[in-house]
Amino acid sequence: LDEHVTHFTPTGLERLLTRAGLVVVNIEELSERTYLKERAWRRQWNEALAARRPWPSLDLLRAVARVPG
Repeated sequence: LDEHVTHFTPTGLERLLTRAGLVVVNIEELSERTYLKERAWRRQWNEALAARRPWPSLDLLRAVARVPG
């Protein structure tokens, strides 16, 4: 597959990482803007404005964890 999709809440992701034996350093919610090309981001931004939806949506999680020790 070219893509993977897994849905977690911040709490669920923290639990998963902790159960895997990692120490969670940081979990943050972010917009998919981080991963989109400019044209795609602007298209989604315009669609959100037209639909009067909040923008940007914070629909991704980024976690930083380390091996204990």
